Amino acid sequence: MNILHCTALGESMLPTFIRRLQEAGKGAAAGRTALILPSPYLLEQARNQLRLTDVVAWQFPRILSLDELAAHLAGLRKISRLEQELLIDGIVRETAAAGEFSYFADIADYPGFITALSRLFDELKMAAVTPAELAAAIDALAGEVERNLARDEAIVALFQAYQARLTELSLVDLGGMYAAAVNKLTQSERRLPFERIFMAEFSVLSPLRLQLVDRLQRRMDMEIGICFEKNRPGVFRSVEPVYQALVGMGFRPEFYSPRPLAATALQRLR
Repeated sequence: MNILHCTALGESMLPTFIRRLQEAGKGAAAGRTALILPSPYLLEQARNQLRLTDVVAWQFPRILSLDELAAHLAGLRKISRLEQELLIDGIVRETAAAGEFSYFADIADYPGFITALSRLFDELKMAAVTPAELAAAIDALAGEVERNLARDEAIVALFQAYQARLTELSLVDLGGMYAAAVNKLTQSERRLPFERIFMAEFSVLSPLRLQLVDRLQRRMDMEIGICFEKNRPGVFRSVEPVYQALVGMGFRPEFYSPRPLAATALQRLR
């Protein structure tokens, strides 16, 4: 049974998951359990807590990011942010020298422009958007919203050139790595490195990350903790798409009431 733990505002399942990992560490299945967290800070905090246990190293539960898990499943190394920016910078300079996409010619050297373009392409790839789909979506907006045709055409063309260059050089970016991991899970029945996965502190999951979670939950037990209250839609509007997607996959939602403040905490409010 896959469970979606929905905690109240200010609460978290992370302490509970860490405690359960500590308990699992005393059994033979410890090395087959993983905890997935979204940030380096949380990963380090969890690792520090588990280092205090008496679990032997080979049984130690795995604590990793979702990106690290995707890389492990795909068996690929994605290009780094620096490598990606150098690749995009080269494409922009080549096209500018050829007199193409003149819209960006004057701002290509501005600090942060290449970084912003890299992040835009990552967002598109993680949303499973292809260059053709982006072009079709932009064309569909014609006449409906005010748009800058030269800018939009340049973005589509650069995105197409970027994807073509990745293919030409046999390189994989973040979106390509996730797509490969999803394909591996879809096409292969090989044994996975884990039997149970805990996930906590995720409030937003892109379409490709949700696809990865969907493939994983079909093959193993998963428990995910999010901060979400159904009766407060204004507060949790950004989290609701993740909640709906996970419940749609078959996760059973469990809701937790806010814990009452301790007496000492109430005294401080006087």
